[in-house]
Amino acid sequence: MTDVNFFFSNDIFLGNTVLQLDPVVKGVFNGPYPFGIDPIWNIAPNKLNFLNSFKMKMSVILGIVHMTTGICLSLVNHMYFKNKVNIFCQFLPEIIFIMALFGYLVVLIIYKWIAYTSYMSKDAPSLLIAFINMFMFNNEDVIIYGAQVEVQYFLVILALICVPWMLLIKPIIQCVGYRKTEVSFVYIVSFFSNLQINLFCL
Repeated sequence: MTDVNFFFSNDIFLGNTVLQLDPVVKGVFNGPYPFGIDPIWNIAPNKLNFLNSFKMKMSVILGIVHMTTGICLSLVNHMYFKNKVNIFCQFLPEIIFIMALFGYLVVLIIYKWIAYTSYMSKDAPSLLIAFINMFMFNNEDVIIYGAQVEVQYFLVILALICVPWMLLIKPIIQCVGYRKTEVSFVYIVSFFSNLQINLFCL
């Protein structure tokens, strides 16, 4: 029993059905768990709050990695068919758009994991509020790092530039390349062929 009650006495064990280790107490938390989730969270009363937040952040990271991989694979396809229009009017704005917004969110998630220790957990900023404020150009409320305001202004403007770049430039280039009698038909075909880009922006 001496190993088990290293942090708790026998009276505490007998008088409480649920116990929680405080990660700020010396000796309880000596560094990041080497792999996976620390099993001690299974007996914590706030395990749902922690695990739901962790799973949400991991889902965001894996989802963005998956989408970015798909976009990079499309570049290989465009290069194979030597389609320069698709490279400059589809791949480039797509990769810039996703990196400027969601790639930046992944960087914020990893930065928060590294920069804020268990002693600073109560003062850790909300990434959800910071990300929403980024689109509303209200970056002063939640400050995570220095020069955050300038960086987020730049990224949002860059992402906004990518939207007409994705939706308009390629159809215009294709319309110019055809005869005037076929312009309207080609424009319609180009619009529906770029429907995936509309869905991508949403």
